[in-house]
Amino acid sequence: MLLNSVKLPYKVVKGSFQYRQTKSARLTNSVMNELYPQLIKSEGITLSKLGRSLKKCFPDNIKLFVCKNRDSDSIAQLNRVFTAQNLIVKQSLELKTNENNRIDFLNIPTLAHEIRHFTDSLFHPKMLAREQILAQKGLDVPKYVNFYENDVYVKETFDGKKDCKRIIKIIKNRTNRILRGLNVQDKIDLLQCIRYNLISERNAYNETSTYAKKIYKKNFPVYEDELNNQNKEFLMNEKIDLYEKMFFSLIKKERGKFSAKLKSKLQTA
Repeated sequence: MLLNSVKLPYKVVKGSFQYRQTKSARLTNSVMNELYPQLIKSEGITLSKLGRSLKKCFPDNIKLFVCKNRDSDSIAQLNRVFTAQNLIVKQSLELKTNENNRIDFLNIPTLAHEIRHFTDSLFHPKMLAREQILAQKGLDVPKYVNFYENDVYVKETFDGKKDCKRIIKIIKNRTNRILRGLNVQDKIDLLQCIRYNLISERNAYNETSTYAKKIYKKNFPVYEDELNNQNKEFLMNEKIDLYEKMFFSLIKKERGKFSAKLKSKLQTA
């Protein structure tokens, strides 16, 4: 069960998947409308001011704090903060600052990306809950984390649909190997967590592109890759489809086993 500090009331988040997608997108847009005028100014703003501005955009119970990103491999990241009991208690938005120790217009697409991850965690609570489950089961270990980061969430080099299918087949085979030895529920949890992460990345890259194009049209410089269709480069749709099929195939197989076992018991009763 998620703590109140990282979730919205059920009455706010209930509805179809697409409805929650729409709510998440709207909240991201609302937050960016608050931040955009501050960031488009050349001098930018401090991380503390960003934190205060973000606090106004979310209910008081929601805990999100802003800090400097110390990871040399990324410009920004959204991290979960766990208690000793592996409950997610809050989230941290970590950003690299410029030479003046501020964030400015160059951060707008990146910030939109991370904010969408955050709003997705609020309106798709199953995403956050699944991560918490993996932590509680001890499945958030390098073996599975590195598999996702090095084999799944990577840009692909491909030439046409045939080559694309070949890559997806390789990822499927690697996934089946990494799942070996796990019980059915653990396999389900991992498959769903990977799928949820990819869905949120697809959402976030859409936001990146939207805001990169917006400031580029105003003649502000942007990072070149932010103008590209990064979802296509990552084969996001194809990977999400793969993990959805793998998940439902596993569920169907288990239901078939249960049905056969039940039928056998009834025949011998």
